[in-house]
Amino acid sequence: MASTVLDPIADGLVTVIQGLSVTTKAQKWLLRDTDARPAAVIELPTVRRTDVDMAEDHLGQLDWRSEWPVSFYFDFTDATFGQAQALEVIEKFIVAVDADPTLSGTVQEAKVLTAGPPEIDEGAARPALVYPTRVGILDFV
Repeated sequence: MASTVLDPIADGLVTVIQGLSVTTKAQKWLLRDTDARPAAVIELPTVRRTDVDMAEDHLGQLDWRSEWPVSFYFDFTDATFGQAQALEVIEKFIVAVDADPTLSGTVQEAKVLTAGPPEIDEGAARPALVYPTRVGILDFV
């Protein structure tokens, strides 16, 4: 069972990431395969709605504002390569969202709001550089 408002947004983000020129595995909700890197995980969003005593932005439509954590995972066994790859992928992700702010017609507007700060996860079988981003979404339903 999939949601009709939020799940298509996550699918749109997966599509953007899979379209980057750097091969990046993208999936929703949970990183299941830590060996495939670079990888990106679209995590569960924070959703904000218009207050009950406020009007919606557009007549006959409901405002859905959400922020989506999208975490990128890079191999950190070679720290220099991992960091360079992280910068390349994060920059391409931001540029790709800017180039298609509707996520192919899925939403009204999408924008990468923040990227970083990165963290090193040494608890995995091999160390990973984790680079979190947050994507802001405006959708009218």
